[in-house]
Amino acid sequence: MNNKKLCLILASLTIISFSLSLYHIDFSIPPTSDDSYGYVLRTFSILNDDLSEPARKTIGWPVFLSIFYSFFDSTNFLDYVNTARLLSMIISSASVFPMYLLARKFFNQNISIVASCMFAFEPHLLYNSAHALSESIFIFLTILASNFILEKKYSWSIYISFMFAGLAVWMRFNGLITIIILTIVFLFTYKTDKKNLSKYGVCLIIFLIVISPMLLQKNEQYGNPLYFSQTNQFFTGNYMDILSENTKNVNYSASDFINEYGLDEFTKQFLITGIINIIKSIIQISFPYLILFLPFGIVLSFRHSGIQKSLIGSLWIMLLGSLSIFIIYFSIMPDKRLIYHAFPFLIILSTLFIHKITNNGLNTFSFSHKQKNLVLASLVIFLLITSCIFTLRYDSPSNMIYEEKLLFTETISKKFTGNIVDAGDTLEFLKFVNLNSSPEFFKSFKTENQEQFFKNPDNLNEIVLSAKSIKELIEIGKIHNLDYIAVNEIGVEEDLYPFLSDIYSNENNYPYLQKVFESKTLNLQNFHAKIFKINYANSNIHP
Repeated sequence: MNNKKLCLILASLTIISFSLSLYHIDFSIPPTSDDSYGYVLRTFSILNDDLSEPARKTIGWPVFLSIFYSFFDSTNFLDYVNTARLLSMIISSASVFPMYLLARKFFNQNISIVASCMFAFEPHLLYNSAHALSESIFIFLTILASNFILEKKYSWSIYISFMFAGLAVWMRFNGLITIIILTIVFLFTYKTDKKNLSKYGVCLIIFLIVISPMLLQKNEQYGNPLYFSQTNQFFTGNYMDILSENTKNVNYSASDFINEYGLDEFTKQFLITGIINIIKSIIQISFPYLILFLPFGIVLSFRHSGIQKSLIGSLWIMLLGSLSIFIIYFSIMPDKRLIYHAFPFLIILSTLFIHKITNNGLNTFSFSHKQKNLVLASLVIFLLITSCIFTLRYDSPSNMIYEEKLLFTETISKKFTGNIVDAGDTLEFLKFVNLNSSPEFFKSFKTENQEQFFKNPDNLNEIVLSAKSIKELIEIGKIHNLDYIAVNEIGVEEDLYPFLSDIYSNENNYPYLQKVFESKTLNLQNFHAKIFKINYANSNIHP
């Protein structure tokens, strides 16, 4: 296949991938993820000459967005969110090209195109790309770093690999593990002679030069170049403690947990549980089609697969290394999108099975050249159809419930001010509504002042409080000026407020909660929610 035809095929896959991702987006409806708004706001922080590092995020994606934001001006916050969405979708779709190059390290042209199709049609990646998050560019850089570390044709490729690895750290802080992964792959792939060790030294310098501005800034702000805020509360074992206002000053380390509960309990709760949850998450994100090939590919990777052992070893190093950093985190909160960067490696493993079957056939027969092409073409059609069917399981962004949620949120934001707890997906658009209330408001954002920014007394502000019962929530809420509780008919977030699940249907059992607004007032058809004001004067809820 000549290069012109190949580029045409990959370009077609890119267009198909982008078209599929459009299903997940309605540019008139904002995304529901607070992270989406956070990245946009931090872009304005950069445009306002504030390069402060957030406690839990990095500024690589906002720095990239700031290049494009500087070319236009709008009074609508959603315009900036949609720009970030489009860029994320374009980057995700364009990742088909480096994915093909990575696959070519293992397979021939035709099989590599199939691997690229697996990536281009992957429903989870398509859905994620429409939310203006940093995963798309992080995955793009991860693929490039992996591709260049395995490229032996050009001696300079390893330097490019470590450069892309450094850029990946700017996008997501867990990218730091990449330096360890690339180091192991380098030592596994190349001879450890003086010449290669000198090359590695240069690679390490390049990596450190790329990430040094970020590390220096973190050290200046927090006194620790590797600071990441979740570490202070993480080992309480309760995800709520990471998010909550009332636990932000808690300092509970791994050694504190071990001293209190013992090493065996620590191993069970944070290591074994984390590994199990990662395996479960991989199985879940392997649907709809990777699950059909991945088990066989894993088995083949330990047997004669027709691929160089050094490449298979490097693949496993990159996969396990990229997952290992999340073992402890997944023991508490198995957020599947955090391991989406493992998709390229899972796809390569899955494609091993296709490579084996098409090249060697089955025990009873082998494929002719024409039959191989027919099988691969049929497989591509199967992948596309399966992806489309699976994509339909996601709610369309134009679904009426999103519009009703937005209307509900806009209404209560005008009626009430103060702090409110969202028991579960009732106020997904509250932050957007507050931000979109005034162009001067969101454009003035600076990371260094973000706490004051999100506690505007003139707004209705969502607050997260860690509690184990409604009585404890009320007691803590009194200290933190909690005014309202929002619940909806569908239910509550079980990981956050399971004890609030009864309020919607049995409000009369809670005399200290006064219903002040109900979605029924707006004649909404699909979304049903209630707002309760806490009556602290009721003596039954005092400590």
